[in-house]
Amino acid sequence: MMGKDGLGDDGKKRMVWEMTAKYEFSLDHARHLLRITMRGYWTIEDLHAFVGERRVVLTKAGWTAGNHVCLIDLRDYAVQSKEFHTEAHKVASDPRNKLARLAILHSSVLVKMQGDRTIPDDNRRFFDVEAEAIAWLMGASNNAAAA
Repeated sequence: MMGKDGLGDDGKKRMVWEMTAKYEFSLDHARHLLRITMRGYWTIEDLHAFVGERRVVLTKAGWTAGNHVCLIDLRDYAVQSKEFHTEAHKVASDPRNKLARLAILHSSVLVKMQGDRTIPDDNRRFFDVEAEAIAWLMGASNNAAAA
């Protein structure tokens, strides 16, 4: 795992972790936002490597389950195997992987359908426009801060 400093669209400094060609993480500390980009076709081994690396990233940031929002970009993600989604459902159901809110960007109806079955979460929504996803996530973040 390699971390590097980067600037977001708003000019604020962010730490970006580049893992493999299949996924990368970016933390926006100011907004308590984890951005994940996932690409290509995955194996179950890829899934477990991803989950392990995500835990490392969150631990280093001092974040815990449920105390941040997440944007997952699946626009370059392939339709996955049934076996993969069975395992991904187990991972998504684990309380250690809980999120305050999860916005998923997609460009494929099939990927959305798979995601809908895989991630059983009332705090999850699908979007095809990133700005709408961020607005929904930040609304959750602002509401939580006001409470």
